[in-house]
Amino acid sequence: MTSSFQVNLQIKDHEDGQRVRHKPDGERFPSGQKTTIKFNVEHTYSFTVTFRPPKMLQYWMIKGEKMEFNRVKPKKDEDDVTIYEAQWPSTGEIVTNRGERAYLPIELEVEHGVTLKQNLQCKFYPAKETAHCRWGQELFSIELKCHVPEGQTFVDIKSEKIF
Repeated sequence: MTSSFQVNLQIKDHEDGQRVRHKPDGERFPSGQKTTIKFNVEHTYSFTVTFRPPKMLQYWMIKGEKMEFNRVKPKKDEDDVTIYEAQWPSTGEIVTNRGERAYLPIELEVEHGVTLKQNLQCKFYPAKETAHCRWGQELFSIELKCHVPEGQTFVDIKSEKIF
């Protein structure tokens, strides 16, 4: 049986709760992605993933590392979702050179072994740098419209929108 669902991903600074920033890049890098998400190295970020309709998250990996995550109780008016949070430390990441981009692979597995994989195009700035990392538009969320073909366990991402 085929199924469709939506995933929303939000990323915030774990310490001050501010949303990360992003800037349009117009598909000029190999991934073909249109936007770059900005991170500082040696920093912790809070990732929130929302599934609509609800999905039971089995595991969550960021950059090949299994994340510990918590299920978050949705607001009263959001009874058709499941929400999960995890903290990801950018410890060990390398500052991205000018004119280059890094990629942050995210993998989510939900019930029945259905797996979503998405690379986020990003740029890492020095730990204390704020001029460039805090410049750009706030990233409210990344919305992925997903489809699982009949008899498959991979997720086909039909569209991606940045808000």
